[in-house]
Amino acid sequence: MKRSVAGILCAALALALPLAAHAVDSTPQGRLETAAGVYAFNATTCAIHTEDGMLDILIQGAGTTPDGDIFYLELQSMGGSLDIELGVDGPFQSLDRQIRAGEYVSAAFTIDATGGMITIPDLMLVDQDGQLVDARAQLWIDCNAQGPDVSPSP
Repeated sequence: MKRSVAGILCAALALALPLAAHAVDSTPQGRLETAAGVYAFNATTCAIHTEDGMLDILIQGAGTTPDGDIFYLELQSMGGSLDIELGVDGPFQSLDRQIRAGEYVSAAFTIDATGGMITIPDLMLVDQDGQLVDARAQLWIDCNAQGPDVSPSP
């Protein structure tokens, strides 16, 4: 089957526009609840896509730790990883202080994505040295939320 360049571009745009509009039109809100308190953040990227039955999620954004420090969060479903860089508020920055979760650094986790709401009920968080930070943290991200305020719910 022969496809034109225009046809391929239209197909690519049809797939990309809903995700791009979703990321641009709203300010997704999230919170990571830990034993130390709530890490609240606003996601600047909140992409959810299913292809061939596989869920592909990318969440990125900056926030504030329970003690008022800044952090940058990245969640990737395909790599099964959650990375939090402490003391920075953007990608590709690092002060070598991290909180991480995932199969290769702590324990695998399961992501539930329903209607733009992403939840991970059991995250085992470790620091940059592999030391346990929290064995049962919980992550919530609402890709449908509007506005800059992120507050934990009871």
